[in-house]
Amino acid sequence: IRDPIDRLLAGDGITSKRWGPESQRNASQWWEFANFDAHCQNYAYQVLTGDRSGSSPGSMERAKKLVDRMDFIIDQDCLNENLVKLAKILGLNNTEQQLKSKKRGGTVHHPPARDRIGNDTVWKYLLERNKAGIELNEYAKQKKCFDLQSSLSSEHLDAGYWYYCKQCQYQ
Repeated sequence: IRDPIDRLLAGDGITSKRWGPESQRNASQWWEFANFDAHCQNYAYQVLTGDRSGSSPGSMERAKKLVDRMDFIIDQDCLNENLVKLAKILGLNNTEQQLKSKKRGGTVHHPPARDRIGNDTVWKYLLERNKAGIELNEYAKQKKCFDLQSSLSSEHLDAGYWYYCKQCQYQ
């Protein structure tokens, strides 16, 4: 899972060419960006439901049912830690060492999305526009959770759900 606002800010080279680098965008560029449907409206939610607006009757319930069927939920904010825990469950060896050896330049840590946008009106607009995606993200984080540091028993695997995030400390 990934925070919907952080996801839309990730962008790519095309995003920077169209609206300029994030740190150099003016209010007009931020508004154009915020109104660009392909990037800025419930992306993950739309992938699961086909409903970009988040307003189709029953679409949130369908999305939650799909999330409920997932055996593992991994938070991108804690990706490496989550992958190590998953590898232990699956009986894979040396995963932590492999992750360390594949790092190229380390992890990029961005300021909070609100600070990156620098315009509270645009920020609030994006929150409202991505309301369904944010609700689904929060639902996924609040599912039946447990901390894998305590144990890796078959009981946990039988529970069918896994979520671990040291940073967020969901339990």
